[in-house]
Amino acid sequence: MKIAETIHSQIKTLDPSALMAWGAKNLTITSKDALQFKSSGMCKWKGFVTISLDRGADTYVVKFQRLRKMELITDKLIRDVYAMDLINVIDAQVG
Repeated sequence: MKIAETIHSQIKTLDPSALMAWGAKNLTITSKDALQFKSSGMCKWKGFVTISLDRGADTYVVKFQRLRKMELITDKLIRDVYAMDLINVIDAQVG
């Protein structure tokens, strides 16, 4: 739970309005201590964003997924994302 809270804190510190701009709702902590939210609203891409820590590289893995016919489809997976790049990486996909 600590890692997901750290991710959330880093996003809010880098850009306090980013989560609101992405239409983030249903912020949850997954069983693997990742932060997950659903983007919605006036953004160009709608779906689930999951941010997890790659402990070996000490970077984040950002996964963009959507639910289609009761199946979770991964649209994009980006590895080796540093904390300072989280906003730009997510914003490039979600808009």
